[in-house]
Amino acid sequence: MESNKSDIIIDQYIQGQLSGEALKEFEALLEKDTALQEEVNFAQYAEVVLHKKLSTKAVQDEVDQKLQPLLTQFGDQYFTEAAFEQVESNAETVQPETRTTPTPTPTLIKRLLPFAMVAAAAALLLFVYWNSTLFLPHEHEKLYANFYEPEKTINTQSPTNALTDFDKGTQQYNNKKYQEAIPHFEKSVDENINRAWALIYTGNAQMELTQMDEAIQTFQQLKTQYPDFANKANWYLALCQLRQGNTNLTIETLKRISPDAKEYNKAQQLLKKL
Repeated sequence: MESNKSDIIIDQYIQGQLSGEALKEFEALLEKDTALQEEVNFAQYAEVVLHKKLSTKAVQDEVDQKLQPLLTQFGDQYFTEAAFEQVESNAETVQPETRTTPTPTPTLIKRLLPFAMVAAAAALLLFVYWNSTLFLPHEHEKLYANFYEPEKTINTQSPTNALTDFDKGTQQYNNKKYQEAIPHFEKSVDENINRAWALIYTGNAQMELTQMDEAIQTFQQLKTQYPDFANKANWYLALCQLRQGNTNLTIETLKRISPDAKEYNKAQQLLKKL
């Protein structure tokens, strides 16, 4: 049986596409030809291992969502028809009678390439997952817990004991009722009462509630509207970015803290850890 024709028939056989007389003739040949048996066994084994074991639903979902565009790009770039023709041309120079072990045929190579790509993608996904989801966030969380300390409140209560929204906010804040404190601080900002400190406590309350995006917006507002509080704003911004796992942004923000700032020493200590 010619090499290319044999490859095609083997492929059809393991895919269950042979029937009738063609199936009978192939099975009869298979009983007598040990080399053909070895090729079929190899193809079936590869099908089971690569298709059923590696192309699981979880892996395939990850590949479809995250790496399919890359795989398509690589496929277009490297696995062209010309490349396959070269593989087939090289394979034709190998005489069947000289083979002592099963050798993947060109048709089989074509079939296995998608599964090999899925396997490579799965390995890459596991590497990325391990580094970005398991290890780094754990380290970030540890650093965050070591360096974050909520701002202590200032005492501004009126001698008449008439509580302003700022006072009500600080009371809730000190009682760790952060969700209830935020609306009072927001009213204080609108009413121009201790606006800078109201923004600081709002940002801290959002950090306590793990609302990092909102806290970043709050501290950006603080830095823009109150340049005198820029160092404090940058310190808390850096901590928010750290908890989000953005090491590069954290480093850039920490470097903006002035050497004469109260937060400078802590910023330098954190930089060394990063």
